[in-house]
Amino acid sequence: MIRTTTKLIYGIFFLSVLFFSCKQVNEKHTASGMKYIVYKQNAGTKAKIRDFVTIDMVYKTENDSILFDSGKNKMPMRFQLTQPPFAGSMQEGLMYMAEGDSATFFVSADSMIRNVFSKLAGPQYVRPEFLKTGSFLKFDIKLVRLQSELDASEEIYHEMDKKIALEKSGIEKYVKDHGISQFPDSNGIYVIKKSEGKGAEIDMGQTVSINYSGQFLTGLDFDSNKKLGRPYSFVVGSGDVIKGWDFAFRKLRSGDKATLIIPSAFGYGEEGLRNKSDGTFIIPPYSPLLFEVEIVAVRR
Repeated sequence: MIRTTTKLIYGIFFLSVLFFSCKQVNEKHTASGMKYIVYKQNAGTKAKIRDFVTIDMVYKTENDSILFDSGKNKMPMRFQLTQPPFAGSMQEGLMYMAEGDSATFFVSADSMIRNVFSKLAGPQYVRPEFLKTGSFLKFDIKLVRLQSELDASEEIYHEMDKKIALEKSGIEKYVKDHGISQFPDSNGIYVIKKSEGKGAEIDMGQTVSINYSGQFLTGLDFDSNKKLGRPYSFVVGSGDVIKGWDFAFRKLRSGDKATLIIPSAFGYGEEGLRNKSDGTFIIPPYSPLLFEVEIVAVRR
């Protein structure tokens, strides 16, 4: 009995030493001193500035509260690797990875807020309470694919052509299925009046108040001013709305009711529109949009 217990103690001790030694081996630091933990590491070429990387990424607080998960969109993220915005950034970490590698990078929350979040949001940015001073953000990254700038650019152009063609055929099918005889304007935008108003015509710089609902061509709703409890107002040409609205509303006047079909090039384009809280798509890339609008008022 004593021998068995002794063997068990030695066995546990051995496993503990093995575990901690493996952990130490996997913990590394970049040239700037940023800590990262390697889960899988290949001997391939490491990513460098101007390369295109395709990654799966989850980033979270140091207490593991998830802030963003690319998996929710069911598509990896692809972007060109540029000069890191600060020493110890996620972009710096990527340059220590080869295709197929996976790792967690520990990035200073203070540096992210100072160099990324506050610059993207502008003067109105307010630091969230959960990002404590001196804390870290964890970036769990798998480098799915690594491409040269030339190879990625060629592939992106081919994919773009396919998606644009698919979008165009989708709009044409919708128009045919709904018996729309009106032609689009030179930008491919449809402005289909359902009733004529008698108010002022709309021009650049004017404030327009509208009731509206937005749908995909599938009929799925994605937005409406009903949640505001009042008409939505914007200044035409100010850049506060999608370009398709700036073009379409200049063909309308106060009192008009109309259906608008906006191609993605004048909507949210190849980037789509993401939910700021978790990064999921509200409007996926290359999505044509349909709006039912009523012009409530036009004023200078």
